[in-house]
Amino acid sequence: MTPFSNALILPQLVHSRGASSEGDRPYLAEIGGPWLSYAEVDTAARRWAKALGELGASSGQRVAVMLPTSINSMLLWLACGWLRTYEVPIHVEYRGVILRHILNNSGADIAVVGERFVDAIWGVQDELQTLKKVIVVSAAGGNDSAWRTQVPSRWKGRVISASELTAEEYPADEGPNYWDIGSVVYTSGTTGPAKGVMVPWRQFYKHGEIIFPLKDVDTSDTFYCPLPLSHIAGRVAIYNMTLAGGKALLRERFSIEAFWSDIEQYHCTCGLLIGSIAEMLWRQPPSEADIRTPLRNVLMGPLIPQVEEFKARFGVRVRTQFGMTETTAPLVSNVENDWVLANAQSCGRVLHGFQCRVADENDEPLGPGLVGELLIRSDEPWLIMSGYWGDPENTAKAFRNQWFHTGDAFRYDADGNFYFVDRIRDTIRRRGENISTFFVEQAIAEHAAIAECAVVGVDSSFTEQEIHAFVVPKPGAQIIAAQVQEFLSAKLPAFMIPHFWTVIDALPRTATQRVRKVELRQLALAEKRE
Repeated sequence: MTPFSNALILPQLVHSRGASSEGDRPYLAEIGGPWLSYAEVDTAARRWAKALGELGASSGQRVAVMLPTSINSMLLWLACGWLRTYEVPIHVEYRGVILRHILNNSGADIAVVGERFVDAIWGVQDELQTLKKVIVVSAAGGNDSAWRTQVPSRWKGRVISASELTAEEYPADEGPNYWDIGSVVYTSGTTGPAKGVMVPWRQFYKHGEIIFPLKDVDTSDTFYCPLPLSHIAGRVAIYNMTLAGGKALLRERFSIEAFWSDIEQYHCTCGLLIGSIAEMLWRQPPSEADIRTPLRNVLMGPLIPQVEEFKARFGVRVRTQFGMTETTAPLVSNVENDWVLANAQSCGRVLHGFQCRVADENDEPLGPGLVGELLIRSDEPWLIMSGYWGDPENTAKAFRNQWFHTGDAFRYDADGNFYFVDRIRDTIRRRGENISTFFVEQAIAEHAAIAECAVVGVDSSFTEQEIHAFVVPKPGAQIIAAQVQEFLSAKLPAFMIPHFWTVIDALPRTATQRVRKVELRQLALAEKRE
């Protein structure tokens, strides 16, 4: 078996393309901005690496990055790779308790933050334990003066404008190894605080390799990315384009109104339609854009029931897969024919090089049609996470009996097609985000009128969920949902604020005093029917 090559790791791959005769080929662009070539991206990334190194970043340290989907976000990822520091991407809407937790848990010494989000850092500044320096990245053509006047006195001298950084290029003679950590990506959290997933570079590569089969994409392809780069999906699709020698177009956030015009204007051929995006596009009134779109390759997850009609209407081919931050994507739509779907429900079949088992509570395998937890192994090293940062207990629990435990309920059929059934873990999927009920409940409980609370996910009119909060008032207190939502706006990103509210006398509990969320979901469903 041929050893895996470090030349395929993203920083080295971008450098080799940039240094080749085709280095001037366009690589990355933001909506409304110019294309940067492979050579320009490589040079800019290695300058960032040199600058971070001069500020003290070194191998094994953590650098938090809170930037929107942008070229700068990609440059910081590549730069941290060259230094072998652990990049910690943070969702730009995070604030309050979840932001504080990630910064402290990761032990980040340096944070690189967009100017629009630096106020979130100041909002938790008194509770930060390790952060020493903040680098502020202003928007193109922006004015530094606005955010400079807001720097707290205790941070004077420790906040640097990215425009002040000047450095030569970091040498490209030694980059990261494939077993090095490419990022520490924080999960949404389940019943406890979010965990930092240590993702090795080879795992990033493998996921990037299978997003779109490399035999089906080439230098003429362009990936449309309106996805947050604090998550895995957009990153690995850009990796896919890099392997193909193609391009990636970045939009800060998804817009249903701009989707088809962006696709047409920039001639985007590849896209990830995850969460409710496919459903929203399907529900749009038919138009001429449906038949003249350049979009051809779509990875859809989950599949919508009308997937075959979707393919015909928009002239695309569709594949699907099941993946996690921890595991890459061990299930793909069809391992024999990449663009054939078994049906509109299956997540796919087991990818070559992985083993998947549907198991009972004792990790014993179950037969076709039976529901159990999905367990995963890889045949080759470094294709599954290296563990949870600073959390050996949860790492050991996740890998017990030498299988990775997904926490998701699955079944499979006699043909080897796997089907997602439900989440065993206590998490909610909304607007393309996995939401920790732990953090939402913690923030709600800080309201002066609330004695205790619990939140659950309820089905929405799209393919995902809305958040339903059940709250118990303190004696004599009155709870007004709109007021609590306003209170939460300073503590949680908008997508984590509950949409439905129910005031209840007491939360239903088990004999061991755990909240019976099954009963709350039934109550929520009953309220929706009324």
